Amino acid sequence: MDKINGLNNIVALLRKQIRNPEKNQSKSVDSRSKTDDTEISATSTLELKELEKRLLDRIKVVDPDDPDRDKKTIYIFVQTILTWELGENLLKDPNFYELVEKVSELIQSNAGLKNSLNKYLAKNS
Repeated sequence: MDKINGLNNIVALLRKQIRNPEKNQSKSVDSRSKTDDTEISATSTLELKELEKRLLDRIKVVDPDDPDRDKKTIYIFVQTILTWELGENLLKDPNFYELVEKVSELIQSNAGLKNSLNKYLAKNS
């Protein structure tokens, strides 16, 4: 899995999890359905490279020795993806941070999704 495809696959799985949080609690990125490819192909490679750069730049500031590193990187991931998908104006809305926290908790509680995200970050950080 190359860098861009890895990020794209994680975003697609996150979208799927947000739509149906009760289903597929332990599925990983590799087990996603073929219909997810339609969503993935809609995003240009150039946009994904910019998203990846923004994400990795933000995650670099988290101390590798921080005991809460996983939690913080997941929070940064969610915040970055949601603002990329829905616009930077969300940062002005206090309810946005509650949403980021809830989605971050969802990822933390989903072993497959958390594992996929951690593998991607370990490979690309």
